[in-house]
Amino acid sequence: MLVGGAPESVDKVCSEGVHTAPNPTETHTQQNFELVVVELVDPLRVPSWTQVASAAWSAQRWLSPAGRIVVVATSLAEVTPGIGALASDDPDEELQQTLLTSSLQDAYAAAVLRDIQSRRSVYVQSQVDPELLESLGFASIRDPSELERLMQKSKRVGVMEY
Repeated sequence: MLVGGAPESVDKVCSEGVHTAPNPTETHTQQNFELVVVELVDPLRVPSWTQVASAAWSAQRWLSPAGRIVVVATSLAEVTPGIGALASDDPDEELQQTLLTSSLQDAYAAAVLRDIQSRRSVYVQSQVDPELLESLGFASIRDPSELERLMQKSKRVGVMEY
């Protein structure tokens, strides 16, 4: 489900629990959100970096050229070796090649995320230390009030469950 509009209307629609798919003819005209918030919602799985990368990749299609992505993975608590490689100062192309040929856990997810980071601001709300997230190239959201403030500052916000 993707819900877009002013933050108040997004909150209202989400609170009402809309369970309908967007009209395919309207989808093209609504692909200009300034911010897309993706929440990982599978209660049976602990969020993984692969899910974070996949959610961020899915959110891109809804963004305006300068749009930003927020991935909410509240129970994500660790940084795997592949994701840790994002702290490298190597040029993007070189790091991408290293990650794509690496056997480190989550190296492919890291390559996907670096590709997205090269064009977009990616925020992550999780249990991972905010300073560590920032060293990996992510903006950190520490608590829901920060996310709310970010949404209030954006004119068009989309919310997805993943």
